[in-house]
Amino acid sequence: MRRLQFLIMDFPVQSIYRGFDRSAPLDRLIAEEAAKLDKFFDGIVGCRVLIELTHPGQRSGRAFRVHVNLMVPGADLAIVTEPRTSPVPVDAAATVRQAFRRARRRLQEYAQRKAGRPHGRP
Repeated sequence: MRRLQFLIMDFPVQSIYRGFDRSAPLDRLIAEEAAKLDKFFDGIVGCRVLIELTHPGQRSGRAFRVHVNLMVPGADLAIVTEPRTSPVPVDAAATVRQAFRRARRRLQEYAQRKAGRPHGRP
């Protein structure tokens, strides 16, 4: 398991890889996606991303599980993207993007609650 830490905006982003080697392109993607989250809530304290290879076999293809943990004042927002059961292999980058889309929605919901607005209303 390898770890890499970046400082994006005002909060640290930590990438952890399990089951495969660290990837510079994935590190860049994670940093870019984390930086986008700052637009939705400027109080993010930290972000930890675990990318895990779950099915390393050739017959079943490669599948990835991505955990995104956002530390915000008063809460930890945990997002888990489970691997899809598909005969077509899914790359890690697609799973990371999917996890950050979910993280963005969770962060928006959290920001709305903090602002006292009901869920789903601007």
